[in-house]
Formats: sequence, structure tokens, C-alpha cells
Amino acid sequence: MKLGPRTAGHEQVYAQLLEDIHTGVQLHYASTGADADLDLLLGDQRYAHGLLRLAQLGDLQATVELGDLISLIAQAHVAGDAALAEAIWEAGVAAVGWGTNEQLESAKNLARAGDSRAAEALLAAAATVTGGPT
Repeated sequence: MKLGPRTAGHEQVYAQLLEDIHTGVQLHYASTGADADLDLLLGDQRYAHGLLRLAQLGDLQATVELGDLISLIAQAHVAGDAALAEAIWEAGVAAVGWGTNEQLESAKNLARAGDSRAAEALLAAAATVTGGPT
């Protein structure tokens, strides 16, 4: 996971909070374990732990980006679109690390609208924000 200039000086904390949230996503939506209910709870716990770390940093912009990420990933999973969920994750990490831009916001709006072009637009926007592939 590439972290950008917005995380400078706190790279370790951002890496850990993003890992917590990513693990939360995996447990929440991709559980194949014997106890799906327990995985769901563990996923929620990892989400909460990641968001607690973020709150301790006081980074309001990253909070907004991760709020978008979590809600859009939920929407993608409801639609059964794993590729979109992965593109949302990549774009969200880019926005946390580098900040957002108009292209990224437009791509998130495509995802909100259920547009079939959303995954491609999100990955392109993430590459633009980071200056290369994520």
C-alpha cells in the first residue's frame, strides 16, 4: 500500500489504520469461516479500531474519505460487484494519502449512482491523484 504526502510523519499510524479497515472489510463481506456472525463482529471491531486511530490523528479530510470508502464498499457488496469494491478501496487509499480532486469526486459519484463505468473511473482517478498506478 502506497502512502502519500498527506501521511508524512505518521506513515506507520496510517498504514495500521488502513490495514485495520481493510481487514474489517474482508471480515465483514468476505467471510468464509465457520462462524460468519463472529467474523462480522470481528470485522466491525477492526473498522472501529482503524477509525479510532484516525480520530486520534484528527485528520478530518481522511475521515471524510474513509466514510465515503466504507459506504461505497457496502453499496458495491450489496450489488455483488467485487471489482468495484476493490477499485473503491484503491481510490480511497489514494485520497487518504494524496488528497482528492474533481476527477476522484466524479468517479465516486458514478459509484454512488451504480454506473458501470465507476470501477474504471475510480482506478483512473486514483492513478491521477498518486501520479501513477496504485
